[in-house]
Amino acid sequence: MANNTEALAKIRRDIETHQGTFMRDYEKHIQTILAMPSGTHRVNPEKLEDWIESQQSQTRRDVARALSKHIVYITHREVIGRCKDLVNQFYTQYLPKQGLEAPTVVLFTHRRGKSGYMVALLFYYWVQQLGFQVPTVMVDELYPHLIKDPNCVFAYVDDMSYSGSQLSQILSSFAIVPSYIEKIPYPKFWIGFVAMTRYAQQHIATIAPFRESHISRNQVKNIVAKNPDIAPQNIRSVQNRIQGIEHIKIQNPFTVYASRIIPSLRAQMGDEMFVAAHLFFNSEPADCIVYFDHKVADSPSTFMKVLVFGPVPAVNALFAGDKFRKKNETEDDSYGFWVPDAVLRNVRTYDRGKNRTSHITQFKPFIEGCNVLDDATKEAWGKVPYAEFLTGDVWSNGPWPVPLDSFDNVDIRCPRSWYKTMFVGGGKRKTRRYKKSNRKTRRS
Repeated sequence: MANNTEALAKIRRDIETHQGTFMRDYEKHIQTILAMPSGTHRVNPEKLEDWIESQQSQTRRDVARALSKHIVYITHREVIGRCKDLVNQFYTQYLPKQGLEAPTVVLFTHRRGKSGYMVALLFYYWVQQLGFQVPTVMVDELYPHLIKDPNCVFAYVDDMSYSGSQLSQILSSFAIVPSYIEKIPYPKFWIGFVAMTRYAQQHIATIAPFRESHISRNQVKNIVAKNPDIAPQNIRSVQNRIQGIEHIKIQNPFTVYASRIIPSLRAQMGDEMFVAAHLFFNSEPADCIVYFDHKVADSPSTFMKVLVFGPVPAVNALFAGDKFRKKNETEDDSYGFWVPDAVLRNVRTYDRGKNRTSHITQFKPFIEGCNVLDDATKEAWGKVPYAEFLTGDVWSNGPWPVPLDSFDNVDIRCPRSWYKTMFVGGGKRKTRRYKKSNRKTRRS
């Protein structure tokens, strides 16, 4: 009993500590956040057209133009206004339906330095401005001890859900699996986004909690044995119930609200053009080309290097498979896997006309308000093997003229993630992407 009392006392102190840090950040930074410039990073139409026309073939130009029609720019002023919408939706629509006379509202925040932390500060600002109940503020590690409290109502806010994968993992780890293990009702959990892709909205309609929470197979077996409500029809293969346990899916039991829904890029472009855009422009599948005044996300979320660098496209997207080959011998487009880097180097500077004029096709950013790359930087980066530049992975032997993680440094991205510097000093984000690969470059 004494140990439990001490543990609970420590949790309460930790909550108070985080609440104190949050409130100090709020008092110090909220007016600066509200006053940050808005609308200063719009697409420059002339530079965009130059980027499109610089592509090496008509096929590439067609795909670049199709992609450019669906660029979504969300200004800082829009973020602030949509945070007000999130507060109104939570307090006037969701909270009253919970039927609690005196609910404990808990704002579930990201770590300092994440964009979701900034959104939480804006959420808190609108709560105060509109006169709603002020929430307790906490981070994920302080959550479990409150999951059993039926009087708690949790709010989770963020700027954007691109694929829904991160949210699925959060809901699985912190809400769904603990409820199954403890055999208690799901917590009252509301999730609010400034914006969300249609793809993410559809993705998180159902959740595979046991796969996404990374619990062991034995734990899954015990959960299934203790919870007969996990019906066999929720498993793709009834015959292989335990072997296929990661395929158990449930309807998302929580309310997910987005102030703005971004249409699916695949639906807008069509399957063929969508896949071609990834073969040419992004090493990982992303269903949007979206950026904010306060950040541009990573390549798994959006077409980051297009927005930041305007690079010449890739030809070796891993997910595309062997079915995408060179369309015909006259097109200067290789759909093959991992063509030799000597071929890719020719893509960067090429001769389009009879006069043997060389056209620079790389490092043509088209977003306003960003620093123009100097010639020395462009020359150095242009020497990095293209597969490494595009994917951030090591596919060939160095040395390289610049460290490969230079492209992941938040300081060179534009729009710049100013909130990182505000809270934690900015710098390079930690990543696991720069590991030596044993894949050999080859011609298909």
